[in-house]
Amino acid sequence: MSTNEKAIDILHEVLCKRERQRKYHGFDATHDDKYKDDEFVRAAICYLIIGSKNKDTGKVNTADEVYESMVNPNSLDETNIWPWDLKWWRPKDKRSNYIKAISLLVAEVERMDRENEPSSKDNN
Repeated sequence: MSTNEKAIDILHEVLCKRERQRKYHGFDATHDDKYKDDEFVRAAICYLIIGSKNKDTGKVNTADEVYESMVNPNSLDETNIWPWDLKWWRPKDKRSNYIKAISLLVAEVERMDRENEPSSKDNN
């Protein structure tokens, strides 16, 4: 498989992840447009951080470890910037975390594009 074909496969995987977010969780444009304070970016950063932590051990933080780091003001890690309820914090393996991070960034760019579209009122 060529490099371009592999990249296309990865992008397809990201788009499928994004579609699952819409279809199974109801994270459509109406839902996403409520988030205007970089929540998607912060969530993506969390998955990138946790992905980079898995390098040596392959270990993903347990819910207890995540909670402990959130309540410890001296720690600075992905859980201090997680924008939503912990029930949505679901890290997996490194690759899956990166795919999820990219799909969250896609959600943010989609949201920004909608925000910058001229409204139908502007065209009349």
